[in-house]
Amino acid sequence: MNSSQCHVIAITNQKGGVGKTTTAMNLASQLALAGERTLVIDCDPHGNLTQGFGFPIQELPVTIGDLLVDRTIPSNRAIVRAKAGLDLIGANPGLAQAARWMVTQTNAELRLKQRIAELRRLYTRIVIDSCPGLGPLLNSVLNASDHLIIPVDTGFYGYMGVQELQSEISEIKAGTNPALSILGVVLTMADRTVITRETLDALVAQFGDLVFATTIRRCVALRESPGAGLSVTQYAPDSIGAEDYGRLAAEVESRLMEIRIRAVETAKSEVAHA
Repeated sequence: MNSSQCHVIAITNQKGGVGKTTTAMNLASQLALAGERTLVIDCDPHGNLTQGFGFPIQELPVTIGDLLVDRTIPSNRAIVRAKAGLDLIGANPGLAQAARWMVTQTNAELRLKQRIAELRRLYTRIVIDSCPGLGPLLNSVLNASDHLIIPVDTGFYGYMGVQELQSEISEIKAGTNPALSILGVVLTMADRTVITRETLDALVAQFGDLVFATTIRRCVALRESPGAGLSVTQYAPDSIGAEDYGRLAAEVESRLMEIRIRAVETAKSEVAHA
C-alpha cells in the first residue's frame, strides 16, 4: 500500500469530556466498516479507548508509551485486533510516565510522528484519540497528524477549549507540521435545548463550512457500548448513535476525497507550468 494514501486524523480538544474517545472509537469503527484499512491509536494515559474495545489496560504486552520511549521495539508489535474489525495500539497509565520522560528529551514530541510513518503503508486511515490538556502528548499528536477533528459539546467550556487548542495548532503549523489542517468541527451531546442551538451557531460563526452538518445526539447506547467492549454500531446498530457516526464517517470521507481531488489538480497545474 502506498503510504501517501493514508490519512492520519486526530480527534482532539484541549477540554476533557467533550466526546473525543467516543468519536475516535465510533468514527474509526465506521471507517473500517466502510472498507478502509483502519488503525486507531489511544494517546490518553487513562486508556479509555483501549478499555472501550474490551482490552484490560494492564494486560497489553506493548503500548503506545512503550513505542515512544523505546526505539528498539518494532511499531507493529503494539498492534492488536479490536472487536470492531480494526487494529488498535492501546495505552495505559504508563503513558503519563512516558510524557514526563519526553520533557527531558530532545525532539521527543516528534517520536509519535516517526512511529506512525512506519505504519502508514499498512493503513488507509489512522485515527488518534488524544488526551485533554496541553503538553507533550498533545503536541506529539498534532505533529503526527494530517488532519484534526475537533469535538465540541454543548456548553461554554467545550467551546473555550477550542480557542486554546487553536493557539497550539498555530504554533505547530508555524514550526514542525505546516501541513496540519482542521478537517472539521463536530457538535457532540446535542439535544433540543437552547444551549445546543447557541453552541452550534457560535461554531458556525467561527468555523463556517468546517462545522460538520452531522451532530452527535445524546444517546444511551453511546454510553453503554464501551462497557460491552463494542462500538455503538455493533452494540446497538439501530440506535441514533450508530446513525450519527455513520453519517459523520460519510462526511469525513467526502472531505478527504475533496482533499485528494485538489491535490491531483494542483499537481497537474504544477506540471503544466513547469
